[in-house]
Amino acid sequence: MATRRKTAEAAEVSENAEAAAVAAEGTQDGAELEPGVNTTEEENAAVEAAEAPQGKEGRKLWEGYSQFVYIGPSIPGGLLKKNAVLIGEFEQIKAYLAPVLEKYPQAEKLLYPTEKAGYAMRKIQAQGNIVHKCYMDLVSLTNARMKEE
Repeated sequence: MATRRKTAEAAEVSENAEAAAVAAEGTQDGAELEPGVNTTEEENAAVEAAEAPQGKEGRKLWEGYSQFVYIGPSIPGGLLKKNAVLIGEFEQIKAYLAPVLEKYPQAEKLLYPTEKAGYAMRKIQAQGNIVHKCYMDLVSLTNARMKEE
């Protein structure tokens, strides 16, 4: 009888270990698929798509978003402030900012949905990517225009 009890306990321990392993896998899978949280792969794809050359149709990447943040430097004259939050579809925001985008075309590449702003801000600080280059080009352009005036 003692042998049967030990065998049953060993089987129960084995089942518990398997259940824990499956639960741990499920937790990891669930963390990747948690709603509202972007994975690094999704963020990378979004930024790469934003960095890709755009056709005449514009940036279809931002369809479905209704709040954007400008992550570039403040533009002189109060035209556009750093971290300004703009509400509306991307095309509406582009139309609203048309005078600014005419003078500073790099500013368009620094408009991101608020959900992706943190990732884009990290890209600004890291050298060797298009977001950082656009930011630095815009800083140079605003400094040059300020010296002209």
